[in-house]
Amino acid sequence: MAVIRLSLDLSDPHRRHRLEELYEAVFSLRHTLQRQAGRRCRAYWAASHEREVKGGAQVRERLGLSRAGLEQAAYSHMERSRHLGHHLTKALAMHTADQVWQAASRHLFPDASGRRAGAVRPGSWWDVRTIPGRARSHTTQHKWETFRLVGTLQGHLDRYRAQSLPQG
Repeated sequence: MAVIRLSLDLSDPHRRHRLEELYEAVFSLRHTLQRQAGRRCRAYWAASHEREVKGGAQVRERLGLSRAGLEQAAYSHMERSRHLGHHLTKALAMHTADQVWQAASRHLFPDASGRRAGAVRPGSWWDVRTIPGRARSHTTQHKWETFRLVGTLQGHLDRYRAQSLPQG
């Protein structure tokens, strides 16, 4: 996963407040989805007889314990909450749900050595350092982008790399 750090001009109090509201909304949605994914994982492990009879895939489908299930939960939370809908886009909700699903899948499915990650638990406010997103795809039409850069990425890099290089 590539991370692009963007320098933001937050000298305007209104812009700073909007960014703070964005982080609060992402935290709120992520925290809710983490609690929900944790409950769904516990229900999955508790349904051992049903897993034996029907198979794990059907039980996960019934519980909504999948990438699509968590994305639908995120959309549902956004639709019911005016606050989230005001600050987040559906693309951002989808990427947040995908991030929670990655943690849940590491818990549900063992890696090559047969080890599983710990249970999904809600993180604290201090764990929110990044906002998940995706840049526009140049190979797939109508691929959602989370944030849009003003100008070009090359223009941004040219300007801010020059500022961050030591003067010598």
